[in-house]
Amino acid sequence: MIGEANASRLMDHFRVDQATGITKPMIKRSDFPQDFVFGSATSAYQVEGAWNTDGKGLSNWDVFTMRTPVKIHGGTNACTTINQYSRIKEDVTLIKKVGLDSYRFSIAWARVLPGGRLSAGINQEGINYYNKIIDLLLAEGIEPCATIFHWDVPQCLEDEYGGFLSSRIVFVAPIVTGDYPLTMRERVGERLPEFSPEQKKLVSGSYDFLGINYYTSIYASNSPRKKPGTKPSYETDLEISLSGKYEDLVQE
Repeated sequence: MIGEANASRLMDHFRVDQATGITKPMIKRSDFPQDFVFGSATSAYQVEGAWNTDGKGLSNWDVFTMRTPVKIHGGTNACTTINQYSRIKEDVTLIKKVGLDSYRFSIAWARVLPGGRLSAGINQEGINYYNKIIDLLLAEGIEPCATIFHWDVPQCLEDEYGGFLSSRIVFVAPIVTGDYPLTMRERVGERLPEFSPEQKKLVSGSYDFLGINYYTSIYASNSPRKKPGTKPSYETDLEISLSGKYEDLVQE
């Protein structure tokens, strides 16, 4: 649902034609460069459903939402969701109808590799599904963009070594430079695990594309540690103040 404040901001992009009373957008496609790409994006867990269909393995989100529904708002899960797995053709038709140029989807790790790794076998039905998405998009002149990983770790790897709690999974800065960012090393210091020379060589530059999402409107401002002797923590390492209201940060 759109909150009152968000609805007000949304209406800032529209105007009412006084002659006809029709609400029209103030921003038009023609306001953008011809090569501007309009697109939309989803994640596999959010839209696919079919959580145990055609050889898919369990993901950490499948298990977490079903095992501990009390920790999810309304006790819901995405076992079915909008069932894009079975309705992808309809969805691509809608994407075309809306007029989008690109569609970003994520590949469910557990749908392609139910056992978490190549040695445990590849699920061809999962491969076929993602090939189908790509083929349908291309047939409609829509550019496919695949997110290789969107936080849905196969549950078997969670059980085996704790998923992201293990050093077997590394992310962002290390895969770009082979080490932690300078600011992180300065602030966290000796609390950071050390990479061996072999690990640095293995992960450095080991990615093709990195995308960052922003799901909420949170304002951040610089907030260095104010009190000497403050106990180090994740929050103090950030050295920022966060608020949902811009005015709160301006007044600090």
